[in-house]
Amino acid sequence: RSEEIKTFNQSDLLKWADKNRVELKRIKKLIEASKNEISAQKSRYLPDVSLYAGYSFRKDRLTEDYFDKQSSWKAGVSVKWSIFDGFETKGLVKIARAENALRKIQYQEQSLSMEQEVIIAYQKLREAQELVENSKSSFNKSNKVLLLMKNRFSIGKSNQSEVLQAHVSNLESQLNQLDAVYRLNMSYCLIERATGVDIDSV
Repeated sequence: RSEEIKTFNQSDLLKWADKNRVELKRIKKLIEASKNEISAQKSRYLPDVSLYAGYSFRKDRLTEDYFDKQSSWKAGVSVKWSIFDGFETKGLVKIARAENALRKIQYQEQSLSMEQEVIIAYQKLREAQELVENSKSSFNKSNKVLLLMKNRFSIGKSNQSEVLQAHVSNLESQLNQLDAVYRLNMSYCLIERATGVDIDSV
């Protein structure tokens, strides 16, 4: 990356993180799975209904008469309902609900941690952007001073020491600008890590 200034809205960064952070995605799936487990355990309160059907055929082996045979269809419904299971189902439902509540707490904790990470990254980005702008301004001023000193030296109104000092100041401003750009790029990396989004693609 370069010294390009990218502008972001903090609320958008928080939305990106909530949508793209792998940790939050994983916990969301666990929450959904625990909801399904609650429904599965509650279904034990309901009767187990099953249908069955069959066909039977019997022919007396002692006769050769083809029509001397018996056949029939059978069909029915089987209902099994455990009216009392020693509170086993109630206990399993409670366990499933507790698991769901735990997952929700984990999500809240992870979400708060993520939010804090995004806010810190956003603050560092703002600071780095301001530093880049200031370093640019300082570098432009030092260039003008250096040019002025060179012109004054060429007409004998400045000495070599003053020109050298202008060179040193100009080099310092260049180094400060490079450091500011480095900090800016590092802040972009923090934004990407905090949101789980490649900012070059947005």
